[in-house]
Amino acid sequence: MEENRFFKFLWRGNAIFLFIAGVGLISILLMTFSFLITDLRPSNAPPPLVSASTERTEPSEAPKTEEDFKLQIPYSSQNAKGYTYFELRSGTDSYGKSLSGSTSQLRNIAVFDLNKNTTKWVFPNAQQEIEEFDSIVKKIEAIDGETKTVTTGFLLTVATSQADKSVHRDLWVMSPSGEDLRKLLPNIAAARGHRLETYDGGKKKLIVKTDEFIDVYPLDVDALRLGSPTRIRTP
Repeated sequence: MEENRFFKFLWRGNAIFLFIAGVGLISILLMTFSFLITDLRPSNAPPPLVSASTERTEPSEAPKTEEDFKLQIPYSSQNAKGYTYFELRSGTDSYGKSLSGSTSQLRNIAVFDLNKNTTKWVFPNAQQEIEEFDSIVKKIEAIDGETKTVTTGFLLTVATSQADKSVHRDLWVMSPSGEDLRKLLPNIAAARGHRLETYDGGKKKLIVKTDEFIDVYPLDVDALRLGSPTRIRTP
């Protein structure tokens, strides 16, 4: 059979086909990975410049002539028992962001009470960009012995542009209902410059990077308050 030219032709043809199919699969995976990376990027536009006006504008009354606002259900929504969340976004999302596409900005969050059918907007207007919206969770043991994850609050990285075109960022904390909203840390160095770490049976510590230091804060996940930090100096 090995001497048969027909079977040799088939084997060579199969080898070439498998090689081409493998190259095609790798190309598709690389393209998919590239789109995922670009879609996870923050907005490619600077945060909005805060107006000097003190007038409180409801998000639903945002001027359509200046920006294109859209209210949408987030694809990977944050959630807490009894509440769901909607996003007010400015701009449009399009593919090819690494070249000439665009990314919308998260400007405001609406907290909807599923029991009372009421809505609370987190901020009084849309003059900020919410660059990050992360859950604070803890694990509890239920009556049936199962361990459940409970959301106790959210960390919000809120950015605005200053008159000199610099970007000012603050770290806020919010309860699931949106009623308890406080500035946790003012003037943090950069977006995605912090993370939560779990230790010792579910306790949390917030690690925050600044220009010269790394600060490690104990975080009370129930009271949503920080303790005194341990400072690590950059060598």
